[in-house]
Amino acid sequence: MKRRKWLLLVTCISAVLLSSSIGLTRASFVDVETSTSNDFQAWTSAVWTQTSQLDFEAGISSDIDTSTSPGDVILGQQGGLYLDPGMLASQVLDTGTPGTRWDGLFWDRTLPAGTTVTFEARASDTTFTANDSSPDWLYFGPNSPVTAGLPSGRYMQWRATLSTSDNSTTPILSEVGVYHY
Repeated sequence: MKRRKWLLLVTCISAVLLSSSIGLTRASFVDVETSTSNDFQAWTSAVWTQTSQLDFEAGISSDIDTSTSPGDVILGQQGGLYLDPGMLASQVLDTGTPGTRWDGLFWDRTLPAGTTVTFEARASDTTFTANDSSPDWLYFGPNSPVTAGLPSGRYMQWRATLSTSDNSTTPILSEVGVYHY
């Protein structure tokens, strides 16, 4: 019971930090798999969160609109219809530490019927730019958060693909964050 209370407390603190964060903040996480008693092991992880129009425009995009609803990413329009698909890649994050472990990728989105948002990520200890073809992208699909299988490296970048099967509606991406340790 004591362990659950601590886990709940750490989860609540993390949620408050995430909901009020812009940019780089600190958040705590519990490693339940390595905790065998009421004494749990925890680590501190940095979180890089993008939520504003400026954040989203810092990367590269194709058929994406970040200005109609500042702070949200939607599909671009042509002739009153949404384009399909649209892509947004973040700028390359540099942690300054080789071998950085990326612990989580999360995003907040609104998905009207017939729309989807999928994610990919890549990382390397060798510097790369947003337009480089390597390192390879790893596909993670539409389910947030991603907490396993993320690549490691000092430099990291995520990419979102917004899609619609009904050109009169668009998915809305409003926040993206990555945790690293």
